[in-house]
Amino acid sequence: EPIREGMRALGYETTLVPNGCDLPLPTHINDADEELRDHLEFTGNILGFVGNLEAKIDIALLSRLAKSFPDCRIVLIGSTHANPAVLSLREHPNVRMPGIVPYDRLGAWLSRFSVGLIPHRRMELTRYMNPLKAYVYLANDIPVVATCVPNIEPVSGLVTVAQDAASRRHGWAARLDPHVDALGPAGIGKGRGK
Repeated sequence: EPIREGMRALGYETTLVPNGCDLPLPTHINDADEELRDHLEFTGNILGFVGNLEAKIDIALLSRLAKSFPDCRIVLIGSTHANPAVLSLREHPNVRMPGIVPYDRLGAWLSRFSVGLIPHRRMELTRYMNPLKAYVYLANDIPVVATCVPNIEPVSGLVTVAQDAASRRHGWAARLDPHVDALGPAGIGKGRGK
């Protein structure tokens, strides 16, 4: 809706078509590479992100997340070319950055996500975007935890929006602890948390 308003201010009348996504992605893995096999064989919970790892990604927040959940793996899938600073997250032993994943393998990577992350900073770029990855996560039965950016709304049991990372009540640890704890050693969903 903010984009429609912005276009209206420029004299254009636009039609809003709500975002959507492909239905659950196939998990065909006959020729999985070593990195994907390691991902699929990991027995703990995986906190994942899919998308370009550009300037809108909150690196400090992800670093705190890696420290707060050392037994979880954090998988950040996507290009780093526009934001090489994000590569500093590799200093954490529980962070994996496989780069760009071919679309036909994305379903296999998503099949092991326990939580889908949208760790965006509040900035001009995120003010007018609608994070499509929320729809991708939800279509693949992955609960979502997002920072408080415009155009993403909480949905009880499915999408949690953190209001303030500096606040104990709304910080990543407080927001994710119940979800990670609920996964338990047996995990939930299709193959998550083995």
